[in-house]
Amino acid sequence: MLVALVPIAWGHPFESQFVGHKSTLEVHPTHLELEFDLEIPLPLVERAYQESGQADKRVWFSDWMRIQQLDMEEYLWLEVNDIRQAAWTNVVHEQPAWKEEAKFLVFRATLDYRAPEEIQSILLLDQVFIGEPSVYWHDIQLSRDIVVLATDTIEINGDRYKTHLKRWEMEESRREVRLAIAQSLWSRLDGWWRCTVLSQSSIQTMKEAFLPQDVWRSWTLGKTPLWIGIFSVVMVIVTAVKGTYKSTVGLCLVALAGSTMPVLPVNFRLTLIGLISLGLFNRRWCTTVLGCVLILICQPSWVLMVGLLLGLVLKHIFRT
Repeated sequence: MLVALVPIAWGHPFESQFVGHKSTLEVHPTHLELEFDLEIPLPLVERAYQESGQADKRVWFSDWMRIQQLDMEEYLWLEVNDIRQAAWTNVVHEQPAWKEEAKFLVFRATLDYRAPEEIQSILLLDQVFIGEPSVYWHDIQLSRDIVVLATDTIEINGDRYKTHLKRWEMEESRREVRLAIAQSLWSRLDGWWRCTVLSQSSIQTMKEAFLPQDVWRSWTLGKTPLWIGIFSVVMVIVTAVKGTYKSTVGLCLVALAGSTMPVLPVNFRLTLIGLISLGLFNRRWCTTVLGCVLILICQPSWVLMVGLLLGLVLKHIFRT
């Protein structure tokens, strides 16, 4: 019966009497995409055929597979901004496949929804095979300019947290995924900073979006947070305005050269910052030394070239 189907190497690690529900949700400001895998045990397929009473198994199986695909579209309920959506914007089904070792028939669908306005809340309710013993697996990824205000996929208790992501669970409550999200000018700017300046992916994990980030660890790896970057640019503008043309051009070259080098080990960077900072006591070299310190603080350092060039422009304006 299943010989014509494409074999795959994926299946949940539980016994074959459990239906597997595997969902990966990708959230953007005005649209979301759900990749959903439904892993049906082959004994359940055989039972459905026996209960159908049909004689032609091949015809029945073709019709039954189409019914499962339609059920996935109908019973994956989506609520956006507290409004139940009648249908997904677009649905694409892949050819059902089977995992021979685990005895599962796997259906995969990609469901897309595009909202007329910014998404603020999401409720995804999985009502597929509601009466059968099931296990559930979730993953959520979000655009960099989205902030997660609340979610039921991560539980925070003081400085500890428990995640329900990327793990198989049997609780019926895992049929639901709830999110409250927001955007702001700062979050958009932070998303631009991370993608354009730090060359990070435009997609972040739920942990990155929801859990407090370790700023110190990010800085040690050369990923300067946005607020440190803004402070460094503002201060380097001051150094360019107060310094000489020669020192500002020199700082531009140092910033450019620094951006072509690998990120220095944090202990080495801190030592250099400490030693160079001693030059701040020399009034003649004060602005140049401050610029060098900022180049070591802000990584990548080429960002400071924008501030240095802007400082040169302001210096010219002030003098004329």
